[in-house]
Amino acid sequence: MNRSQERMNEDQQAIIELGRDAKFDIQLKRANRREDTLANQLLSEGIELKSETFQWRKYGNVFIEFASGEGKPSGLAVTEAKHWVHELYADDGQQLLIRLVFRVDRLKEICRHYHKLGCFTKNGGDSGTQHGVLLPIRSLWHWLCFDQPPIDEKQF
Repeated sequence: MNRSQERMNEDQQAIIELGRDAKFDIQLKRANRREDTLANQLLSEGIELKSETFQWRKYGNVFIEFASGEGKPSGLAVTEAKHWVHELYADDGQQLLIRLVFRVDRLKEICRHYHKLGCFTKNGGDSGTQHGVLLPIRSLWHWLCFDQPPIDEKQF
């Protein structure tokens, strides 16, 4: 029996022993296990971290770099990490407002979609010379919730 099967059996045993009154304890146990799983995945599979301050709010897009100013692959195109973390800060650059975590393969799929729609720039990033895809934030939420682009992209 592997470790996850043992944990399932522990959960089932807890349900039998504690009944409905222990729902909080069972949920807490599962949540703690999921936290451990996430931490282990991020540590063992690697993360790529990018941060943005005012431009995401000003233009309504998240910038995902895929090439340097010279056109050499960079950012998402070359990352070896399995997870991409994109931080969005308040305009002052001090207060973290949200941290988005994507599987890199999924983010690449989303970026390909928007690149085909012409949502990209060759003057992004810190120096204004990086090539990248502009992901509309309002559309991005639809991708995250429904696993597909919005039906009418123009509404975003």
